[in-house]
Amino acid sequence: MYKTELEALIYQDIMNVTAQGAPLSYTAQVDAVKEAYPDATLLSFMITDNKQTATEF
Repeated sequence: MYKTELEALIYQDIMNVTAQGAPLSYTAQVDAVKEAYPDATLLSFMITDNKQTATEF
C-alpha cells in the first residue's frame, strides 16, 4: 500500500543522485546491470522525468 513511499525513505541514499555529464541511454544502463549481475533476470525497470532520481531496476 505504501511501497513507493517506504522505498523512497529506505533507499533515499541510492535513489537520489547528482547528475554528472550526459545521461546514459537506457540500453547502456541495462547492459551495465547485466554485466554487474550476469545470473540475474531483468524483469522491468522504472524511469522518471526527475534528473535527480535514479532509474530503478
